[in-house]
Order: sequence, then structure tokens, then C-alpha cells
Amino acid sequence: MTPPTPVLIDEAIAATDALKSFLVMENDFLAQRKMEEVEIGLKQKIRLARELEKRLGSLKERQEEVAGDTMAKNRLKALQEDLEIYRAEARKNALLLKAAHQTTADVLALVKQVAEAQAPKSGAYGNNGQVGNNGAKGQSFVSKAV
Repeated sequence: MTPPTPVLIDEAIAATDALKSFLVMENDFLAQRKMEEVEIGLKQKIRLARELEKRLGSLKERQEEVAGDTMAKNRLKALQEDLEIYRAEARKNALLLKAAHQTTADVLALVKQVAEAQAPKSGAYGNNGQVGNNGAKGQSFVSKAV
């Protein structure tokens, strides 16, 4: 037997609160650049998101019941308010994750640039006796003159 709709709404509120709290914590870790903490919490974040999705899906399946239940309608307003706060944290989380990703990409690009600048210059001797960076493309090292 399925629980009454107000109970389902309360379960959805609890799932929303759990994910919202997790995002607040993760946002703090991201702001402090504690990426190892963010990585450790990834499985929990996925689990909490799936739980919320499941709860909201159950409510969606019973929309008609919710519409006909005054108590459920009142609880639904609380859920909607909670979801708005969650969405704000989720937007903040997305921006912080994007910033962290961009920072990582920038660092990797800088490391690549430094490595390329320090790479030994190699090439073959040209006609003028200088070492060329592009090598001696198309030049023969064997003299065919007799």
C-alpha cells in the first residue's frame, strides 16, 4: 500500500533538504578548492539526487490525488519553496564546478606551454650549417654529385 500523498510530499521535502544541505557543503569545499573532498562526496551526491528524483516521480504519478487533498496542497507549497532554494544552490554549484574545471584546464594549458618552451630544440643541419627547428625536410643527406 502506498503512503498518503502528504507523507509522500514530506518524503520529497526530506530528500530535497538532504540534497540541498549536501550542495551547500560541496559549494563550501569548491570555494575553498578542496577538490579531494568534492570527489569523495560524488557517490553520495548521485545517491541523493536519485532519491529526490524518485520522490518527485512518485508525486508526479499521483498528481490527481494531490490536487484533491487540501493537506497535500499545503505541504506542496512547502515543497515548492524548498525546491526553489535547492535550485539556487544547484545553480551556484554548477558555476563553482565550471570555475574549478576552467581553473584545472588553465593550469594544464600553462604546464603544457612551459613544457613546450623547455623542450629541446632539435632539427637537422641546413645548407647554411645552422640547426633548423623544422628539420631538413626534403633535403638529401647523400651527395649525388660525381
